[in-house]
Amino acid sequence: MPDLSKTNKIFFADTNLDPLRLERIVDEALNKADDGELFLEYRQSESIAFDDGRVKSAAFDTTQGFGLRAISEESTGYSHATELSEEAIKRASKTVKAVNK
Repeated sequence: MPDLSKTNKIFFADTNLDPLRLERIVDEALNKADDGELFLEYRQSESIAFDDGRVKSAAFDTTQGFGLRAISEESTGYSHATELSEEAIKRASKTVKAVNK
């Protein structure tokens, strides 16, 4: 079972997203859709390159964002952003509503 306290920290505490408001925004965006989803992403990566036993380069990267998709009959509406904020998700919801019946 995933550690939900870590998930809540990444997606809600660190971004100031409110889980209940986010659920309402997504519910409204997908209200008349046949199917849909909100995909949240937060990924960290590190790499170290060695040359002849010496560190040649080192990098650390954080990627975050979301995708919101609605499917209605034969149409699909999709929007995404690298910003995890309520405002960005609201803008995305306007896009995906365009395919609703």
